[in-house]
Amino acid sequence: MSLKGKIVFITGASSGIGAATALAFAAEGARLLLAARRAEKLAQVASLALERGAPSVHSIDLDVRNHRAVQNAIDTLPPEWAEIDILVKQRRPQPKGWRSSMPERLKTGMR
Repeated sequence: MSLKGKIVFITGASSGIGAATALAFAAEGARLLLAARRAEKLAQVASLALERGAPSVHSIDLDVRNHRAVQNAIDTLPPEWAEIDILVKQRRPQPKGWRSSMPERLKTGMR
């Protein structure tokens, strides 16, 4: 399966495994939709992802613990970013009910 041009939404993308995942998808030619709380670090990862081969990057300053903010971020994506192909959500302890508040179209294929 080619990842060229696929939209990959990665949360926690400003450091650690989230940043490494973003760079790996960038090298495969994926378009990256990056979200994290630390906008300054996220901008650094976005810049590096473009250098590594991502054709485009859209960054969102987002705390995924805030369910309304997540819904708003998804609802207000520019049209060219709205059809997310792959979701990479960092696995950390989640507050009760986090999955039920996730937008339906992102739940497909989640375990």
